Amino acid sequence: MTRHTHKQLVVVVVVVVVVEVVEVEAAILVVVIVVVVVVVVVVVVVVVVVVVVVVAVVVVVIVVVGYFIWSKSFHGQHFYLDVSLFIYTFSC
Repeated sequence: MTRHTHKQLVVVVVVVVVVEVVEVEAAILVVVIVVVVVVVVVVVVVVVVVVVVVVAVVVVVIVVVGYFIWSKSFHGQHFYLDVSLFIYTFSC
């Protein structure tokens, strides 16, 4: 092997090693990006589900409490009057 050929071989080996390292770093970067995207999607789905459940519980509580007040106050007349006054007060 001549001296010139040896230098070419060293350059080729260095280039191959650098390319392999870059490929490994790129693969790690892709894995990290995929993991981050999956985690973000899971967090968003969990937040949406929690918000939907909380809103549903609040609506059910409002309906149950409203029905209880309506049924206990002169068969709904007093409750209806209170709601009408409330709406009138804030519409002026």
